[in-house]
Amino acid sequence: MAQLTTLAARLDAASIRARVAVLLALTVLHVAAYSTLFDSIDYSAGIFVTPAVVATAWFFGARAGIVAGLATLPLNMVLALIASDSTVAQYLEHGGIFGTVAEVFVGAVVGLVHDLMAKARDAAGDRVERARALARAEELQKSRQRVLEVAESLRRETAHYLHGTVQSKLILVLFRVKEVRALDEDGRLAEKLDGMESMLNQLIEEDVREISHRLYPAILKRGLTPALQSLSEQFEAAMAVQLDIAPEIAASERGNSNYIPEKVRLTAYRVAEEAMTNAIKHASASKILVSLGSTAAGWLRLTVRDNGKGFDGEKLDGSMGLGTMADYAESVGGSCSIDSTPGKGTEIIAVLPMSSASAS
Repeated sequence: MAQLTTLAARLDAASIRARVAVLLALTVLHVAAYSTLFDSIDYSAGIFVTPAVVATAWFFGARAGIVAGLATLPLNMVLALIASDSTVAQYLEHGGIFGTVAEVFVGAVVGLVHDLMAKARDAAGDRVERARALARAEELQKSRQRVLEVAESLRRETAHYLHGTVQSKLILVLFRVKEVRALDEDGRLAEKLDGMESMLNQLIEEDVREISHRLYPAILKRGLTPALQSLSEQFEAAMAVQLDIAPEIAASERGNSNYIPEKVRLTAYRVAEEAMTNAIKHASASKILVSLGSTAAGWLRLTVRDNGKGFDGEKLDGSMGLGTMADYAESVGGSCSIDSTPGKGTEIIAVLPMSSASAS
């Protein structure tokens, strides 16, 4: 972008230098022509006309320069007659008409230089603006990627804290409750202790573990296939989930859990999770299809299709987490498209790169 700005400045400076050079050259030729061709009549006063034509062409372009040149016919005639006390016939007889032709030529040349330089300057300006727009878009993309990375980092840290520190402390409290039970020989606290144990077990096994899993699914370390299988099982209580994973992808992940880059795995999981959540919360879907395959170019293709009520995409206000899914996909160099029609369900397709370089 800096190079384009410098180019525009150079073009502007070149334009000024070119016009000054043309002005000086044509003025010299003008004087020489008047001195050589029209020595019998004093036309030297016409030298003041050329700068006027050049100035007009300089500021207003070739058309204005030509008009200004044509307008010099009566002006040159008057100046010549006043200077030499001659007649119109003498002026024309000695070739005075060629002075106007020269002025028209001067105006056309200078105006053409002006027009060409203006077009070049405008083109450079357009390139600068396009470069700035691309730079802003790139910076916005990087900012969104940084926001997602920070959010995922915070989720992961919180999940680890819940699964580690919080869960360990709850387990310790559960053991203390059991110790109290052992001291309750007459069983007067049995009912209350049973209730506390039940609540602690539920808190440890269900609440903390589920929240930790939702914040950051540790199962992703084993691959995207088992992660999507686990995600489908979580939603099966609310709707019928059909999971279709391409055999070659499942086989590749069994042999290498990092077959799909970590960021891409997380992105695909988040897109599927958001799409399935929307299908329940907003679309009132009764069944959903989640399929994972590859494109002809070797990219990962995740499709989530539900039979919900759908929505009008033109009236979409960016809610329902649809923007978040696109942000996740774009953060790894992919894309996410949404196709929905009222009464006909919604289809979400995320196409993601399979190479670490593209996803970094």
